[in-house]
Amino acid sequence: MKKIGLASLVMALLSGCSSPQVNWLQDSSAVISNITIGLKSNLWINQMPTANESEIPLVHGTLRLDSSAILPANLTIDALMVQQRDKNWLVGSESLDLRTQSEDQWEVVFEWPMQLNVDKPVNVALQLSDGTTAQWLIEKSVFIDKVY
Repeated sequence: MKKIGLASLVMALLSGCSSPQVNWLQDSSAVISNITIGLKSNLWINQMPTANESEIPLVHGTLRLDSSAILPANLTIDALMVQQRDKNWLVGSESLDLRTQSEDQWEVVFEWPMQLNVDKPVNVALQLSDGTTAQWLIEKSVFIDKVY
């Protein structure tokens, strides 16, 4: 009886831990705070052997946000999702590094373990928010480079 109760508790807790809903039909640009923002993704995997190499490779990424106007100071990067076929990898904002290149160009940098096929493209979704609305930018068919 205790096992059934424990299993029910675990199921209830896990059902609350769902990943965000992404509209994968969205475009790679969106209007946030009356400014059009575009996304350009660059992903790669380091093929050089390392001393502490794990079974799951680290995917490195630089996601460039471009705008024709100054990006709003209250703009936040909430989440990143990478999709390949029926698998999704969610990278939370705490694992994303934001770099300001200029007032109208930012970079979001990350590295995250992902068990994916590096020879097949992925879809990249980046969630931005201005405090009132959240919007996904989606870039489709992004190839993963191999760096030696």
